[in-house]
Order: sequence, then structure tokens, then C-alpha cells
Amino acid sequence: MKTSLFPAIVSCVAALAVPSGLFAAEETLTSGSPKQPHLLPDEVNLGSWPGLESDTTKAMQEAFDSGAKRVIVPNIGKPYLVDPIVVRSSDQEIIFEPGVEVRAKPGKGYASKWACLFTLHRARNVIIRGKGATFVMDRRHFPREPKSEWRHGLSIIGCHDLLVEGLTIRGTGGDGIYIHYALKKGEPPEEIVQSKGIIIRDVKCIANYRQGISIISGEDILIEKSIFADTRGTPPAAGIDLEPNDKHCVLKNIVVRDCVARGNQGSGFMVYLGHLLRHSEPVSIEFQRCVVEGGGWGLIASAIGEGEEGVTGSVRFLDCEVKDTEKGGIYVYDKAADSAEVIFENCRLENVARDEIRSAATPDEALGASVATRLPPPQAPIVFYLRQRANLPRINVFGGVRFIGCEVADREDRPVVGIGTALTERPMVLKAVAGEIRTAKGTIVDTSNL
Repeated sequence: MKTSLFPAIVSCVAALAVPSGLFAAEETLTSGSPKQPHLLPDEVNLGSWPGLESDTTKAMQEAFDSGAKRVIVPNIGKPYLVDPIVVRSSDQEIIFEPGVEVRAKPGKGYASKWACLFTLHRARNVIIRGKGATFVMDRRHFPREPKSEWRHGLSIIGCHDLLVEGLTIRGTGGDGIYIHYALKKGEPPEEIVQSKGIIIRDVKCIANYRQGISIISGEDILIEKSIFADTRGTPPAAGIDLEPNDKHCVLKNIVVRDCVARGNQGSGFMVYLGHLLRHSEPVSIEFQRCVVEGGGWGLIASAIGEGEEGVTGSVRFLDCEVKDTEKGGIYVYDKAADSAEVIFENCRLENVARDEIRSAATPDEALGASVATRLPPPQAPIVFYLRQRANLPRINVFGGVRFIGCEVADREDRPVVGIGTALTERPMVLKAVAGEIRTAKGTIVDTSNL
């Protein structure tokens, strides 16, 4: 029986009952390198691999496919120019040494709109270390047609027990990191292989085209001590976006903690659950001690439908801070009162919603939705907004949002909570909105009276 590198991750379900947050047992992995004797033998060094100079892609792929327990990618003083690399290994540690740069090779290798720099496909028990190493994709070398937002830097598909730490991923044609399930064969749900037991630590996702990280589907995922900055190019353009593609996706035991989102065009941290249904797996998502600095919106919770069209569970933002954003610090839209609860606890907003001049595109258009009117969301520190959604069922009763110990420091004399709708034929109905919000001036806003 194989020994997992991640024995503590399986206890995260029990940790859901711990008030301080998820993954309490995972703390055993937070200091130093795990010492796994079975990884130490059978080591290869890419620097001495045959054919490295003549065909770098072939040499790197062969090294990963060799079955070696440890593969070292040394700093050779120049970038490794490679076509897409796919890792399907088990029980392997990959070390990118400081100063290493792995760069997408100009040419036909990335002609496909799905071509990613580095893909982990159904890999098991794998560690990727990359402190001081960088993955780079130069979008100028990608074909303009077909148009694509899926040329990711690191794509994680159906993997189990994976640690990625220290890498910088920059300038991709899609997401810095993308996490989704795999299909063995045929169609879901029978043949789905979820990504599970994933730890992303101390990474930097900088200047990527669509997202810093997208989590489409996964279970027992921890992202910590990482930076997501300057995402810009195509919506949603967030630091981190949790956004299922279909009703078979799961977002179970997802924790993002001690992370910074800085200067992202769309938002800092975003949850969009429009494709999950009442019979989908309940969501359990928590952001802990995360900071948003500048950029568009701060924290977004959205598209959580009504009745059979809405997933259950919870989305919690705990001890988070948002400052100096152009739009609202908290944006909740298309959130039904009877679906998964959204909780903001001990969050602080400072100098947010600074942009008084609306851009031509509303956030709804920026997120790819069709709206009945061009009425934009109100400009306020906290925004509740109901859209006319062409692609999803309407929500009749908005709500299921709770505030605990939150504070707003606003330089403007305006309401703390702005409520709006793009619907002209009926008013917006609120239910199950609760909690008090304290302002820096000492006033208290009771959200149950909105």
C-alpha cells in the first residue's frame, strides 16, 4: 500500500466543525519539506538528460515520464523553451531550482486554444517545488485565431494529493493555475475523477489573462500565502475565481487563507455558482485573512439560484480586508434567499467604491451576462444587485446573507449598502439578510432593516 504525502488532508472534513476554519489538521504540513524516504532514491537531473539542447520539450517530457521519484530541473542560465508538457506521474517530486525559467516556446506548439504550458493529468502523490522559479507564457506569440482564454500556465486535471509551492506563473493566455475534474471516458457523472487533496502554497500568479487561479471543481483544496496580481485581459479577470462549469462540479472543503489579491481588473476573490443545482453537492468555501488591494471589485459572491436551481452549503469570508478598490468592497448579486448562505465575518472595507464615473460596461456585461437594461449596480461599499439573467432562471427573493462584526471606513457621505436591480418590471425583494455593520464614524447599520 502506497504512503500518501498528504495524510492530514483526509481529516479536513472533520475540521469543518472547528470555528477557526477548515484544514486545522493540515497544519502538520506547514513547516519545512516533508521528509519522505521513498522519494529520495532514483533521482534524475534534467541538466544531464540526453538531447536537452536539441529538443528541450522532448527531454523534459522524458524526464518526467521516467518514473524517477525525484526530478531536478536545474538553472542552466537560460530559459527552457518548451511546447506543452503533460505530467501523469505518481509518487514523484519535481524541483525547479531558483532562477529557472520555463517559457512557452514560440511556434505551432500553442496553436490549439486549449494548449497549456504545464498540465498535471490524473497525477497522484506529486510535489512540485519552485521557489525562485518562473513559468512564463508570452501572449504575443499565440495565434490570434481561434480566440482563447484557456492557455493556462499550470492546469491541474483530476489529480489527487498534490503540493505546488514557490512557483511564479506569469503572463499566461488564460489562468495562472486551473483546477478541474477529469473524465475517464464517456460522459459525466459516472466517469468523473475529481481533483482532491490539492495544496497551493507561496505561489505568485502575475499578469495573467483571465484569472490568477480558477477552481472549476475540486475537494479538499487549500490555497495559502500566495499573491494574485494584475490579472487583466478577459473577464472575469479575478485574483481567484471559484466557478463551476456544470452541475456535476463540486466545491467541497475549499480554503483560501493568508492570500493577497492586488490590482486585478475584475475582482480580488470571487465565487460564482450559477451552474450548481439543489441536488449538486453542497458547497463549503472559506476565505480566511485574505486582503484585496486596489483593482475593480473586492469580494464577490454571486449567481446562487433559487429553489431547485440553487445549491446549498456555505460561503464564508472571515477576517478579510478590502481597500482602495474602484468598485464596491463587497458585491453580492443574483443570490437567492433559500440557497447557500453567504457570511462575512470580521471583514473590513476601507476607501472602496472610489470610481464615481461608470465605465461603458457594467459588471454584468464584464462577466459575460446579458442584461435587460443598462442600469448599473449602485456605487457603494457594499452592493446587493439583481440582474435580468438571460442564461439562468430568475431569482424572486434575494437574500441569505449574514454580516458578523464587519466594519466600513468610507470617505464618502453615502449609504453603506447600495441596493439595485436591472429589472424594471418588479421591485427587488429581500429576505434573510441579517447582521450589523459598524462604520468608522461609530454608526451601526442593521442589515435586517434594509
